[in-house]
Amino acid sequence: MPQNINLVKMIYNCISMKDTNQQIILYNILAYLILSKMVGNKFSLDIYEKMYNMKDNNSFISIMKNKYNLDVIILDINDVEKIIINNNDNNDSISIVDIIKILNLKTLIYNEYTNYLIDYIPSNENASVLLLSSLFGEFNKIINNKTTVYDINNINTTLSQMEYDYNTSINNNINASIISKVIFNNEDYIHHNIINKSYDIILCNFPSGLRNIIHADCCDKIKRLKIRGTKSEPLILQLIMMSLNNNGKAIILVPNTLLNNDSKQHVDTRNYLINNFNVSNIINCDNNSSILLFEKTGLTKQTTFSQIKDNKVIKLFDISYDKLVKRNYNLYYEKYININTNIISNEKKLLKDIVDIVDVICDNSMNINNHCNYLSIPKFFNDNKKVEIVFDNYPLETDNISLKVKDENIVNQKYFNYYFLYIISPQLITATIGKSRKLDLLTLLSIDINVPSLVVQNKIVEYFDTNYSAINLIKQQNDTIISLKSKYIETVCEKYPVIKLKELCDVNIKPTEECNYQDILCVQRNSKSAGNTLYYNNLINNIEKSNSINTNLYYLNNLKNITPSALYVLLKYNEANLNKLASITTTINLSRTNLENFEIKNIPIEVQENMVKMVNEYDNITKSLYKNMELLINTSIFHLV
Repeated sequence: MPQNINLVKMIYNCISMKDTNQQIILYNILAYLILSKMVGNKFSLDIYEKMYNMKDNNSFISIMKNKYNLDVIILDINDVEKIIINNNDNNDSISIVDIIKILNLKTLIYNEYTNYLIDYIPSNENASVLLLSSLFGEFNKIINNKTTVYDINNINTTLSQMEYDYNTSINNNINASIISKVIFNNEDYIHHNIINKSYDIILCNFPSGLRNIIHADCCDKIKRLKIRGTKSEPLILQLIMMSLNNNGKAIILVPNTLLNNDSKQHVDTRNYLINNFNVSNIINCDNNSSILLFEKTGLTKQTTFSQIKDNKVIKLFDISYDKLVKRNYNLYYEKYININTNIISNEKKLLKDIVDIVDVICDNSMNINNHCNYLSIPKFFNDNKKVEIVFDNYPLETDNISLKVKDENIVNQKYFNYYFLYIISPQLITATIGKSRKLDLLTLLSIDINVPSLVVQNKIVEYFDTNYSAINLIKQQNDTIISLKSKYIETVCEKYPVIKLKELCDVNIKPTEECNYQDILCVQRNSKSAGNTLYYNNLINNIEKSNSINTNLYYLNNLKNITPSALYVLLKYNEANLNKLASITTTINLSRTNLENFEIKNIPIEVQENMVKMVNEYDNITKSLYKNMELLINTSIFHLV
């Protein structure tokens, strides 16, 4: 520590004697020492104050704001060799090169070897990380060589920790301080021959706001391509392409309009790009821009489209050269979603391969806007148990199980939740066993679901996130209507005596010969649906039609003093009691005797008509609500097909 403090003092005392560029170099070394805690806090405060007050030292201010370590310093050897630090106490002197060796800094000192052209790195964190990580991904090639970096603007960008699997994985916080070599305005890109060399690597963020461009006034590199037009985006791309050496790489942040605009200038420029460069990867950012990576190694055979999600680059799909040509050389990922990924996709995955069954202990609060973490499924399907999405801090019932996605790089948890809730759960009764309708885990885990690409999953999630409350509101309204209907039937029935079903009709195992299948009442006799009432009539909601005799049904024939519609209403109202009656045996079965002796209210014939009419009104409202809800659900899922 004392040796470091003395070294810092020597640098600190020397700063005011140096020019601005040299001061920035010295301050960055001081920042490294301070932020890596190689000097004490008391001495650091004095240095902080002086460095912060230095107006031109934007690089240090950026470091201080983000509080990141300075792990990497990129310096120009010509500047470094000029800086000699004198110790006035004993007339000793030391060079920056010696300081680097003493501190064992991870430093890149460059000179003429590989040429870089670096434009200003944007403030967007994801884009900054990706652009500079591409540069640092070349460390193995650069670190032992001397390199020239041509920086068009003063930059100092701090990298957050981010995994970037296309080139490299950055596991530490890295700061690159690049000393500016060339500074000029945006319009100089196009109009002057300032960028007159060729480069092995070009990092660039597209300039904006260029107007009133005349092609004849553009620089020689652009005019040599003979792709006429006055829009700035294609012109900048043309300049970059013409400035790249053979086997050179370009990593550039571009507006999405450059990738999908159909103007002749845009299309011709992309045509030249695809047929003369290998466009290896296009990464969509979430700010109307994308990162375009290409090499001067021949034409494009296949392009990988990716997307930034949760500070990771997630691969979406690959597109062949032929498809790029067919789509007018369009390079925007959304243009290829329908080609490569449909919600009704060929790829299906078994539930057991994508989810784990987990036990979760939560507190008693719920926030509907929290991130969906799990899917809660009841172990038993009686007593109106329902499948639910479980949010952070949502209390789980003890008789529920929860499903959590194993790998969100394959299946988005929220996509799975919504898909299961709206597509699978309506048929989940088939995955139950026993008279208590217990969930059969083996059957459940053998269910397969459609797994489209993550980009399609994310679009469906976005839709449901927006419309989830609307869908829930419709469900609540529907539940209210059903409750009101039950209350109405209860009110009508309460003043009348009970009567056994056999006194109102005959219970048979097949319909009468004169039956025309248009007005038949049936009750299911066994299976998991034993006790459910069916009415074969187009005027009644929830009808089921059949052209053959079903041996799983009891047919209610020869009705006396009651209409089929009225009997259907009363049996549906009592359906839960019929279900329980079927569950009293070891096998789920509703016996003929039990059904014949089942009691319902004996409603006068003159009251039945009004009751049925009112119930139909309730059912029509419910039907309308269901239609609206299905429209919301189906729009989200099938509009991408």
